[in-house]
Amino acid sequence: MYSTLPALHTHTHTHTYA
Repeated sequence: MYSTLPALHTHTHTHTYA
């Protein structure tokens, strides 16, 4: 789940880039 939102980028940093 790749979100372009800067807030979710740091929130789901490991979750998105895992």
